[in-house]
Amino acid sequence: MPANGSQTKYMEMLLSLDKTPQLYNILCSCFTWILLAGFVVIPGSFTSLRKLQAKTNGEIIPGSPAANAILSSVAETSVTVIGFVCMGIGTTGAIWLGWRWRKNYVWLLNKLYMPLILNGLAGVISTFTNVYSQQKGEWRTQAIVAVTVEGSVLGCAAILFGLYNFWLLDKVKDEHEELTLGSYNGFGADASVA
Repeated sequence: MPANGSQTKYMEMLLSLDKTPQLYNILCSCFTWILLAGFVVIPGSFTSLRKLQAKTNGEIIPGSPAANAILSSVAETSVTVIGFVCMGIGTTGAIWLGWRWRKNYVWLLNKLYMPLILNGLAGVISTFTNVYSQQKGEWRTQAIVAVTVEGSVLGCAAILFGLYNFWLLDKVKDEHEELTLGSYNGFGADASVA
């Protein structure tokens, strides 16, 4: 502890992890999981009716081209809308939590940015897998939009993780070490001896 008895900013961040209301941890988990659900649902919407159409020679309802077009459009659109709504809710919640806890670097890194990176990566992998296994490598508008959103979440979360972990948190840790080691005035622990 610093000589004046006060806590360093790093110590305050670590101690505030225990004081963080459980509601924020639950919300963070919910928002990142809702975002992941959107990432998983969207690629599944690319092929939902295409498989059925392939089994029935391109028709869902035989002999009714108008009904087939409408049904195909509505079914794909509803699944796509559900996926994008999940993405919107998850992203909005993550942005709000990032802003709310922007001063606690440790919480952001562990609870928000790392899960977002992993979920974004899962979404990109899911979309690529779907396009190349189910769509035979044909990139449709849905797939392009989905991989753009997933890649954006992945990229933004990775940039924020790097910024907070390798720059902001390092500065706070260096300040903490300087203040705590300096407070011993050579009579306490020596970092070079360990």
